[in-house]
Amino acid sequence: MTKQADAVKIYKRRDSATAVLRKMGIKSSDYASFIEKMGDGRFACQIARAEMHLNPQTSTKITISSLCRSMILDGKTNEEILTALREEFGEERIGPEKRSYPCWYRCELRRKGELPPAFETSTQLNSNAIHRFED
Repeated sequence: MTKQADAVKIYKRRDSATAVLRKMGIKSSDYASFIEKMGDGRFACQIARAEMHLNPQTSTKITISSLCRSMILDGKTNEEILTALREEFGEERIGPEKRSYPCWYRCELRRKGELPPAFETSTQLNSNAIHRFED
């Protein structure tokens, strides 16, 4: 974003103002929304409003994916994650057939390298414990 001082730029010619908007990626049909003719014949181009038009503020929506990933990175177990998913999205949406969701997202984070090394060692310890019971 531009600094507050650069929120409005004054140009002698309208072409100079439209050139700035064109370089930003604003459509020519939207130029009138951001350029105003001043009383002395110069043109005020509202750069900050144009940037906000290009990058609107969106609210973050909680999805199954985002909740799983954040809880995995917080160190929660698969059962804790599944319980939280059922509370957030309802039992009908997160039924027994979806019990593999936390495991799938955990594996995805591991594949992408986004799972911290501390989580890798705890997984190795758990796999060693399982192998001891099989012997």
